[in-house]
Amino acid sequence: MAQKLVCILSLIYFKKIEKLNHPAILVVDMLNDFVTGALGCDRARAIVPATARLLEAAREKGVPVIYCNDRHLPGIDRELIIWGDHAIAGTPGADVIPELTPQEQDYVVPKRRYSGFFQTDLDILLKELGVKTVIMTGLHAHMCVRHTSADAFCLGYDVVAAKECMDSFSLNLNGLENIKHIEVVAAVILRGDRVFATQRGYGDFKDWWEFPGGKIEPGEAPEEALKREIREELSAEITVGKLLKTVEWDYPAFHLTLHCYLCSLASEEMSLNEHEAARWLDAGSIYSVKWLPADNDILPLVFSESD
Repeated sequence: MAQKLVCILSLIYFKKIEKLNHPAILVVDMLNDFVTGALGCDRARAIVPATARLLEAAREKGVPVIYCNDRHLPGIDRELIIWGDHAIAGTPGADVIPELTPQEQDYVVPKRRYSGFFQTDLDILLKELGVKTVIMTGLHAHMCVRHTSADAFCLGYDVVAAKECMDSFSLNLNGLENIKHIEVVAAVILRGDRVFATQRGYGDFKDWWEFPGGKIEPGEAPEEALKREIREELSAEITVGKLLKTVEWDYPAFHLTLHCYLCSLASEEMSLNEHEAARWLDAGSIYSVKWLPADNDILPLVFSESD
């Protein structure tokens, strides 16, 4: 069977769906926490009416509707480290929003990772229902919908994207545009057995902690960019040492390349020009603050590589 990815430019009406090869609709993460709760956003709420109309029409035509829902185990699932607590099993945040409540004939497949197929029974359910084409809806187009779509393609299903029934945190991440790429540097500043951490005072990740640094300007070497950023952020001079690690990370609004360097202070005084707080953390306290996801990936190396 030929595999294809079709992006529908308007809401899929059933005169089109009837032409598809044994379709089913996958509804990804239209949960309270994703729409109005912990990870809620206006763009998520905006797709609810179109999705409700699509599901109603599907049921009338006997097309299976399958919900692929995050259902996380507290204190265990890796996703919670990245995104914080959301869709915890047994809590209202893990329930489908009232406007899209599953009906008696629908199916619900819980998941603990981005893809609805990863270590779930979604594939065997689709096969036993005789499904050949999956119509993707839900949140977020560049993450859970994308990973589920990719796995569906690899498993031999035709994949159709219902554009008006899916979205992401921002317009550039609606799944049909290129993801913005940002390259930055960060200073892992050590003093004895402690490392310097700063707390963001702005933006979507306000109050989260990070290693200080910033964007690399065009034509600028990473080490020079890092020295410049530390002057701007902390009014301090640093000595840049070896590259500790480069992290590639998908944030909601962009893909980040983060180059982290071991550094030491060349000047004793610092001032917080952009951050709201700072701390010197040792090995026993480094996990006591809430780190940005990309920075969190560096923590196991901080003290092991500094010896």
